[in-house]
Parts: sequence; structure tokens; C-alpha cells
Amino acid sequence: MIVFGLGAALGFALWPGAASLWGSLAPGPHPDELAPPGHLPAFLKDAPEQTLEIYRWAAAHADLLRFIPCYCGCATMGHDSNAACYLRGLRPDGKIWYERHGARCGGCLVVTREVMALHRRGTPAREIRRMVEIRHAREGPSTPTLWPPR
Repeated sequence: MIVFGLGAALGFALWPGAASLWGSLAPGPHPDELAPPGHLPAFLKDAPEQTLEIYRWAAAHADLLRFIPCYCGCATMGHDSNAACYLRGLRPDGKIWYERHGARCGGCLVVTREVMALHRRGTPAREIRRMVEIRHAREGPSTPTLWPPR
């Protein structure tokens, strides 16, 4: 298993309104979609390092990614933000339920890489959102994503 920061892994489930991102846990995860905090799921064992980095970052920064839309068409799968492309929820047993979609979707990965770079430069969340919309709005309909608070 691949280990990353425990505090960061838990941080995504602690913001107000987190339940709207995670929604229902039915029908239930496949065992290789679950991992304890600080680890990545088994389905990523053969993924490229760049994909692993994005999944680690998504788990640590879901509080930002939940305000970033995705333009790959995943809204038809029920996704409401770029965070939903990587994370499905925090289960009662403490394990993180990861979403497979982001690992194989170039559109999701491109948006997240851009958000990562902007965040590392200290760009505020609302400006990151605005920039993502400008760059990707023509690619297709976005997920129905809330704006970050002012």
C-alpha cells in the first residue's frame, strides 16, 4: 500500500457540508476501492506515479476540489465536482472509499493538475475556480459545482 499524510487524509471529511459531496454509500464499494487513512486503494497499485500523486493530493485537498467543476461528462455519473472523480466518501469504519473514474480520465487529471499548480502558487480558491472555468468551459457541460465562499 502507498502511504501519505494521515492528517491530510482525514481533513477532507471535516468541512461543513461534506455530506453533500459524499452522498449515499449505496450500493457499496468493492474491497479494492477502500483504504485506511494514509493509504491509497489497491486499484491504484499499477497506476503511474503522476496518478498516485493526484490521488494523494485529492484526498488531502478535497475541501478545495469540491468547489472545482469537472468537464469530462462525469456529471452523468452523479459527480458534483472534481473531488468526486477521486473520492466517494469516508465510511463509518474510518476507511476512505475511493472513486476509480479519475484514474482513467484524462479530463479529470488535467483539471486537477492545473488546480494543484495554482494552489501551490497561493492562488485563492475563487480565482482557481474562475481560471478553471475560463480554460475548460468549451469542453462540455460542467458538474453542478458550488462556488467557494467569499
